[in-house]
Amino acid sequence: YNCSSLVNITIPDSVTSIDICVFSGCSSLVSVTIPDSVTEINEHALQNCSELRELTFGDGVRTIAAELLIHCSKLEKVTFGRGLTCIERQTSLRWAKNALLYVPAGSYALDWAREHGFTYRVID
Repeated sequence: YNCSSLVNITIPDSVTSIDICVFSGCSSLVSVTIPDSVTEINEHALQNCSELRELTFGDGVRTIAAELLIHCSKLEKVTFGRGLTCIERQTSLRWAKNALLYVPAGSYALDWAREHGFTYRVID
């Protein structure tokens, strides 16, 4: 929380849940990679990460919590895993509106991106 020196993070495979506000205010954070082992990401986990540009969700992530990315307006690339079944409100990713979304073929993420007017590329 409020870590100004953290730039990139790859969450270890031993992690299964990301707590509320855990990376909130990490103002230098540019890239986050969430492994397949994570199934739950709680609200506000990445809020106010003003330099965040790239976010990758592993295949284990089932739900993207509402308000996950508040004030992350520099997002350029968001990659979704195959396990995603719910994005809790469009506002959860409103800060990614200018980002290019990478979505698996035939996935919930693909349907969601189309439905909400996001720019996307289909990945295998």
